[in-house]
Amino acid sequence: MAYGKLKADTLVYDNSGSDVEVTISSIGSKAPAASPTFTGNVDLTGAVLTGASPLVLEGATANAYETTIAVTDPTADRTVTIPDASGTIAYLAAPAFTGTATAVNLTLSGDLTVNGTTTTVNTSTMTVTDKNIEIAKGSANDAAADGAGITVDSGDGDKTWNWVDATDSWTSSEHIDLANGKTIKHNTAALLSSTTLGSTVLASSLTSVGTLAGLDTAGFLREAVTITAGKLSANLNLDLANGNVFLFTTQETATALPNLRYNNSTTLNDSMGVGDVASVTIITTAASAGFSAQLTIDGNAVTENWVGGSAPDAGGSSGVDIHAYTIIKTAANTYTVIANHSKTS
Repeated sequence: MAYGKLKADTLVYDNSGSDVEVTISSIGSKAPAASPTFTGNVDLTGAVLTGASPLVLEGATANAYETTIAVTDPTADRTVTIPDASGTIAYLAAPAFTGTATAVNLTLSGDLTVNGTTTTVNTSTMTVTDKNIEIAKGSANDAAADGAGITVDSGDGDKTWNWVDATDSWTSSEHIDLANGKTIKHNTAALLSSTTLGSTVLASSLTSVGTLAGLDTAGFLREAVTITAGKLSANLNLDLANGNVFLFTTQETATALPNLRYNNSTTLNDSMGVGDVASVTIITTAASAGFSAQLTIDGNAVTENWVGGSAPDAGGSSGVDIHAYTIIKTAANTYTVIANHSKTS
């Protein structure tokens, strides 16, 4: 085959049945097939880049390091849509988000860990399938968990249910209102309901109760007695707050005018309602000169109604003397007093 030169200024080639002219002078500006360099805009509409890693990005510096965009072999046509927004694409593994990340009907198939100081959930209803919620996770001891609990935010003051280390107790800032038929229990035993004190409560520090419509007792019934190592005539103020029976162990040597009151700061009048009754027993160590023919209530004289028709005029010769009083309040500071004096000798 002979080689030679062809002199022409234009080449013509067929493109799908149409003649296309290309000047010889423009051929030099065409991009080479291998490692071409483009400037301006390149329209790849309809183009298909083949291969598992069809796109390699060099970056600003030409060196040995490039970023390759790889494609897993698809099993059907796929579309990846780039949103109309600016930002940084997060990696699937350990992505870092700032600002607001929006997800509609998001379902996580694995565990979710949130690190930070505040987690805010804006939802009308939060449902937890787990049976147990841990608060103050990782606390080394009770003191470290102090204050842990639940707070209901209210403009009228927060409502709290917290662990308080100082008292070793769960503490509520509000009343506890049990539904009808429910009770407070200890180790499965009912302690208190709206109408009943539990049968297992055998000892109590109750000092008073409300009005009882009835009282049934079984077994030992006891009452407090105030015992004084002295004489009634030297200890005239008798405080019914300590009980209704008073015993004086020193032999009486004079007449006495006892004064009944609730205590040194509260009157018996303020402690009894109209229609209330109190029974008071005073026991003295007997002597003929020692007796009580009268008494006062809250420092005020009252009229005694003595059983037998007359007040005592002497005490017993030995043993003890018993002065018993039934006191009925009929109006403010007004009483009907039934009195009885008994000797044991």
